Amino acid sequence: SSGINAEYGEAAKQFKANVYDPLSPESDPAEVRRVNDILLQFDRVFLTDTQVAGTTSFYSRHLLVSPSADDIYAGSGFPSLKWLVSEKDSISKDQALYQLELIRWSLKSARDVLLFN
Repeated sequence: SSGINAEYGEAAKQFKANVYDPLSPESDPAEVRRVNDILLQFDRVFLTDTQVAGTTSFYSRHLLVSPSADDIYAGSGFPSLKWLVSEKDSISKDQALYQLELIRWSLKSARDVLLFN
């Protein structure tokens, strides 16, 4: 929904302005480490325990970006969402809702990581 987009966009802007932009080559190493830890946590919220639907490898556990199912040299953004659209006639409603909830929860968690740094 547009509410999630607006909240996520605002969180990203606040993080960039208040945390990321103030860094410089002369920044305290502890502060650089703190920002790096936030970015690592941000990335971790998109990892799942199992293979992402619509991917071809068990190692594709990232909800945001995974290797493309069509081209091993290319990436695919939101692979499970693309899979839902392409397979809409052959998957159950519960399966679709589960995949959408994983994406929604990850986006909300990513926003929280950026806001509560």
